[in-house]
Formats: sequence, structure tokens, C-alpha cells
Amino acid sequence: MKTARVAMFLLIAVAATGMSAFAAGTTAKAAFDAATAVARQWQGDAVPVSISTLSVQPDGTATSWSYVFFSPQRQQGFSVATRDGEIVDRGEVTGYLKEEISKDFVDSDQALTEAGKNGLSGSSDTTMSLVVMGQATDSSGSYWTVSRGFGAGDVSVVVDAKNGKFSFRNEMP
Repeated sequence: MKTARVAMFLLIAVAATGMSAFAAGTTAKAAFDAATAVARQWQGDAVPVSISTLSVQPDGTATSWSYVFFSPQRQQGFSVATRDGEIVDRGEVTGYLKEEISKDFVDSDQALTEAGKNGLSGSSDTTMSLVVMGQATDSSGSYWTVSRGFGAGDVSVVVDAKNGKFSFRNEMP
């Protein structure tokens, strides 16, 4: 009986260790260079226009990230998907985003920390996306949008991706 308990304990410990390592994932920057290289193989003029994840962990990492690029020459988009820092999928997509994000962006862990300090709240998984905002204004730039849902009272926070500072928050009515 004692051997069975020890074996069960070891099995649970190994499973828990494996799951927490798997859940930790990577930050947005971890696979950015690899995703960019794949996009540049597709089209040499490809520029990054979006980085996103649908489920970020409390430390700002995610198991999966999506990187979207745009080719001005072809007027076409290209998506590169990663899982645990490895390229797992790629392909052409509609080129609806065309503005290049800053390549010198603050990473997802820093953006999530700043969002948390500035009222991020909600009941759903945390999502993050990095895009260019404010194209019709004098203050356009790359921004992280961090959200935890779209229910009444949920708060999303926007963080400047260039300096990592709070920009604004939006509370759902």
C-alpha cells in the first residue's frame, strides 16, 4: 500500500511539474525573430503588424502567440503561429492590418504588469494584442491592449508598447 501511495505521489508530482512548465509558455518577444524570418522568406518586404494571444498567464507568457505580417508590395497578409516558442503554422491571410508595429516593443510580461497596476479586471482569460492605434491622430503608435472580458464592469487597459507606460483604460458598461 505504501508503495502505491509513493508511486501515486510521484505520478502527481511529475504531472504537475510538466503541466506548470507547459502552462508557462513564452513571452511575445521569444519567437518574434523566428516568426519574422519565416515571414521574410514568404516576402522580403514583410513587416510585423500584429502580435496576439487569446490566453496569457499571470506572468505575461502564453503557450501560443500569433504574429501577423503585411507585404506592401503584394498587399497581402501572412500569419505565423507559435506554440511553446516553436513555429507550428503559417499562411497567407487577408491584409487588413497594414501599419507596421514597432520592432522595439516592450514585451508581454512588462505590458501585463503595467495593465495590472492600472485597473485590469474581469472574469475571462486574459487576452493581449499589439497593434498600431491612432492612425488618424498625431499620436499614432504601437500599443498593447490587455483585456479580461467584455462583461459589465470588465476593464481593459491599453499600454504604450514603446515605453511600457499606461495609456488608457476602458470599462465595459
